[in-house]
Amino acid sequence: MWDIGGRKGTAIELQVHNDKVQSLSYAHHTRQLVSCGADGGIVVWNMHVERQETPECLDSDSCQKCDQPFFWNFKQMWDSKKIGLWQHHCRKCGKAICGKCSSKRSSIPLMGFEFEVRVCDSCHESITDEE
Repeated sequence: MWDIGGRKGTAIELQVHNDKVQSLSYAHHTRQLVSCGADGGIVVWNMHVERQETPECLDSDSCQKCDQPFFWNFKQMWDSKKIGLWQHHCRKCGKAICGKCSSKRSSIPLMGFEFEVRVCDSCHESITDEE
């Protein structure tokens, strides 16, 4: 959600639809956001809930947890004699991580992730029931 005119705001992802969002409507007096998707789902979001801002996805040439090179980092692959790994991002902290360091998934409703998303193993351990 973003105030385009003021160029300020909070980046919040609200993910629940399995297909394209086709319609959005905001009821100011009740602070509810209604979304309709091509998947046939209609969701009413309670915007009274304090939500955490979505972290920026960080770029890196190697995993920010175990330092294994990603597949495009030829120099580090050659130097370490290791095959590069695929890059993923933790949806909680935004770090660039490999699949081995992000083997867990979790829903994080306070961040708008109603379905389970990829999180790094250390963030998975820190997610509380409240989140």
